[in-house]
Amino acid sequence: MKKIILSCLVGLCLVLSIGCKEKSFSIDVSGKNITNIVTDGYDRLCYEYKDPSNGAYYIVICDSKGNKDEYGPYTLNSPPVFFYDDNTLAYIAKSKDEFEFYLNGKKTDSYDNLNIELALFYNRNMMFFVVEKAGKFYITNGRDKFGPYDNIGEIKLSLDGKRISYPIQTNGEWRLTIDNKVIDMKPDFFNVANFSPDGSVFAFWALYDNEWFIIKNNEKIKTENKTKGELYSIIISPDNKTMAYSIQDSNGLWYLINGDKKMGPYERCFPYTFTQDSKNLIYSAKIDGKYYVFNGDKKNGPYENISYLASSADGKKIAYFVLENGKLYLFYDNKKIAEYFPGGYKIHFSNKNNILSYNAIRDDEELCNYVLIDGIPYIGDACKDKVAYLKDGKIIVEVK
Repeated sequence: MKKIILSCLVGLCLVLSIGCKEKSFSIDVSGKNITNIVTDGYDRLCYEYKDPSNGAYYIVICDSKGNKDEYGPYTLNSPPVFFYDDNTLAYIAKSKDEFEFYLNGKKTDSYDNLNIELALFYNRNMMFFVVEKAGKFYITNGRDKFGPYDNIGEIKLSLDGKRISYPIQTNGEWRLTIDNKVIDMKPDFFNVANFSPDGSVFAFWALYDNEWFIIKNNEKIKTENKTKGELYSIIISPDNKTMAYSIQDSNGLWYLINGDKKMGPYERCFPYTFTQDSKNLIYSAKIDGKYYVFNGDKKNGPYENISYLASSADGKKIAYFVLENGKLYLFYDNKKIAEYFPGGYKIHFSNKNNILSYNAIRDDEELCNYVLIDGIPYIGDACKDKVAYLKDGKIIVEVK
């Protein structure tokens, strides 16, 4: 790995906005194939570009003062993610036959294999990966590592990145972990725990003697669920007052439970999410072979399939991915915005400015971060009160 530290910017034009206390600025990246951009919400910016001559990737960390560090080349990497607590930039890259973790450009560890399907991309505050080394599995974010285990399942994080849940297998037995500790309960079957937005509550499905229960912070709640094993997450409203989950009856039909309300029957009912003001539950349901999106008394559709729902902080705007004829479409405010390859990984709204941010695979099959500004998608990122996006050969960083 080569590290290039430039005290002066060669080929980089940094323009500070005169008299702007928030330090809005732009960076000239014309001629570079930009694949990802990340802002830490303050003064640091990271962008990634791909060299078309050799297919290698490079990571650049810079700021409004003109400081710039460049790292690479790499043969594979993940979208860069700023850690929430100390602004450490973490990313994973592939050099030769190993997957390597980097923190601010410094390699911390390497592994034989990485399960990209279990990589956690949806939370910008932290990223975790399931990795393999010498036949054993570990869960790591490049800084902390847990294991070894015989196998590891799906990962769930609280929104602040401080709490984590995942199932592990040791000696042929599957157990559930909360905060990297195996829980005492030993149900016959279970799914991964989900956390409330503030991280104070966790909940998961557990099967005991052919009866399905919800475990909520160690409280055992009996349900009407008759599913044979198809489970969807239990979610908790941002105000911690309401749980929502889907159940299946003995005939195979699905119902959505929202607190004390029962909606359905449907052929399927997933995904679902609360609006950030906790007033509505947005959900997708399959009716007569087609999917619809419900938001209060509004019904949108029909669609071939739906994935990933999100709402703005005020609950007035929603966004979701629609899969139709092998293509993925972003819908925002019930309008088709853009087309991508199947494989969108996350959608979320910046809490302070309601800017939509998401991951999607563009035409050249690169996984990129996007932001939506005035109805137009740009490669970019939104964090706190900052938004950074690529436009006309420049990365623009400004306060929104």
